[in-house]
Amino acid sequence: MQIDEIVDSISELSEKFELLEKKSANMDKIEAAISRQSQEINQPNEDHDLEFDSYIRKGNSSGLVEKSLNSTIAEEGGYLVSKSVFRIVNDSLDEISLLRKLASVEKISTNSLDLIEESGSTNSGWVLETSVRETTNNKNFIKRVINTHEMYAQPKATQKLLDDSSINIEKWIAEQIAASFANLEAAAFYKGDGNQMPRGMLSYDSSTVQTVQTKGKISYDNIVDLLACLPFEYKQNASFIAHPQTICELMKIKDKSSDRYIWNPTIDSGRPSMLFGVPVYEDRNMPQIAEGEVALVLADFKKAYKIVDRNNIQVLRDPYTDKPFVKFYATKRVGGDVVNKSALKYLVC
Repeated sequence: MQIDEIVDSISELSEKFELLEKKSANMDKIEAAISRQSQEINQPNEDHDLEFDSYIRKGNSSGLVEKSLNSTIAEEGGYLVSKSVFRIVNDSLDEISLLRKLASVEKISTNSLDLIEESGSTNSGWVLETSVRETTNNKNFIKRVINTHEMYAQPKATQKLLDDSSINIEKWIAEQIAASFANLEAAAFYKGDGNQMPRGMLSYDSSTVQTVQTKGKISYDNIVDLLACLPFEYKQNASFIAHPQTICELMKIKDKSSDRYIWNPTIDSGRPSMLFGVPVYEDRNMPQIAEGEVALVLADFKKAYKIVDRNNIQVLRDPYTDKPFVKFYATKRVGGDVVNKSALKYLVC
């Protein structure tokens, strides 16, 4: 190849490379825009903050009423909270709730999430090249719906507190709402019956979720049996959850052969302690040790349980029903249910 031809080839390649770089940059911009739009679905914009602050402090809703449906939920009797309140509430829920850290969380803009579950399997086998193949079975597909349910909180404040401009009233309200919501939903995620609330992880019986029964006291063998129940594909990301009282009993169990405690405490405050190499988390919403109660849960919680959030929070100001206080009626829609029972196991006393 002549030098001129080589130079021409290099020049052509350089032009193509520059074109590809421009296309890549354009794609990055498009993806960023799409991501921004998806994150802002049903969330108030920055301009909404001042109107919302005026509504909270003085009851002035004219600025909110003039906004589009992105700011007003008239048919649901309230106004979307400001972006800062929305962020504080959601960050607080994520921080307080153990199951929100471990389980799968889906944010939606409607009142329910539709899921498709597979059951059965497709036939397969070894055959010769010229052998007749048997007709294969198809998997069954079942549609499931996880509905969101409305929970509410009603923090209240004096008008004097609201008039104090040195107080970040939005942050105060957000913290009150988050604390109430966190306690309410956490209890439902464990024991909710699915009637006007999420269906809890412990609401199923031994006919649907595999269970290991103790004989009054949790033993070394019980934990070994529980671990053996969990299929291999879920063990890598599995965790235990137990009430602090149950954890106290687990810490007393010794290995049969070495007479050493099987509890492996952590020295890092950010990491959980371990039991047979599996992380153990503490949650007071779990039942205490009692006959017929689930004392210990083992699961790959990302696969086993799904939490569904409707992606907005509404607030309605009420200065009339509890004078001299101003009440703030806040609502949020949340759902939850077990989506994979094979990834979930109980230890029952």
